[in-house]
Amino acid sequence: MAKSYYRKDTKTWYVLHKREKIKIGKSERAAKHLADKINLEEAEGKVGLYKTKEKDITSFFEEIMDYKKSIRNLKKKSIIKYQGILNNFLGFLGSEFSTVTRLSQLNQFIFESYIKYRKNTPINKNGHPVKEKQLKGKDTNIKSGVCDKTIKNELEALKSMLNYAVKSRDPNKRYLTENPLEYLEPIRINDSKSKRPLTKEEVDKFLSYLEQKDNELYEIYFTFLCTGLRDGELRHLEWSDIDFKKRAITLKEKTVTFEDGQTEIWTPKTKNGKREIPIHGKLYTILKDRKKKNKNRSNFVFPDKKGGVLKLKLRNILIKIMRSIGINDFTRVHDLRRTFISFMAMEGVPRETTMDIVGHVDEDTYELYRESTRKHREESINKLRF
Repeated sequence: MAKSYYRKDTKTWYVLHKREKIKIGKSERAAKHLADKINLEEAEGKVGLYKTKEKDITSFFEEIMDYKKSIRNLKKKSIIKYQGILNNFLGFLGSEFSTVTRLSQLNQFIFESYIKYRKNTPINKNGHPVKEKQLKGKDTNIKSGVCDKTIKNELEALKSMLNYAVKSRDPNKRYLTENPLEYLEPIRINDSKSKRPLTKEEVDKFLSYLEQKDNELYEIYFTFLCTGLRDGELRHLEWSDIDFKKRAITLKEKTVTFEDGQTEIWTPKTKNGKREIPIHGKLYTILKDRKKKNKNRSNFVFPDKKGGVLKLKLRNILIKIMRSIGINDFTRVHDLRRTFISFMAMEGVPRETTMDIVGHVDEDTYELYRESTRKHREESINKLRF
């Protein structure tokens, strides 16, 4: 008979079953659930929890990646992201749990250890692993570990992948009876990086600087500010998405052709991302001029030098520009989207209209933008003359 057991000195839950002691971690719920499951299976005369089909961890994840690559509308960027998450996790297992090679050996304690490992293992600011020679010097590009949100996203991706081993339509590929991440305590996001829109004065300063320094960058960032586009949406914006007669940009699922001739199904980030965006008067003139200058150069509105998808590191460029004009706390390209929404709120545009244009703004988020316009509203009241 299996039973849960708690060690006060280590503050750890275990499951005792026959001569086996299974380390669970900090979750009493997970320990009791596992013990109950073992007892139920024994009572029903089943083979038992630990007699499932064995599967090598590395080969299982390779199968998952092969499957993901076959998904019609999964973007290359997503595939790279999933592969990066797997590389991080498999690297952790190799260094910290080298004897764990089978899926059935994965448990909650391993994933709790992975959380600590990712929080405390130095990485480069671009997310790449730190090389040994970097640790010897004073490299300013090194961070002490990844943020809570990154860990949360990684665990969600790993949980989704491991679900295939539990719920596969093919009985021969059900390597686990339950997902080891099922009862892991959720990650609380404690990252306190500021998220804010720019003020009117800051926008004027930003655009004035760009107009003098680099016209290409001016047009790129001006488009962000006038449309509320996401980074990926602007990079994949094509001339076929722009209707100059209607003065509108239409975002929808499409087949994108790259400079090497390969194609990819591209879709907006969310189901509400399919939308029509009115073109601002000044932006209309900019796009018209770009169309004339780049008539046969590329199908992309903002291509790279070879005519393919824009590869500029727009966030790094943004940070550098903002520091040059004395704005040190504005570091995200996505905050230009927030700026657009904030300005729409300042002009009294209804929330529903803003939602139609940007694709997604929930009530709480919109209230955040309205709060950021409090000063503007106060100034407006003071303009009243009685």
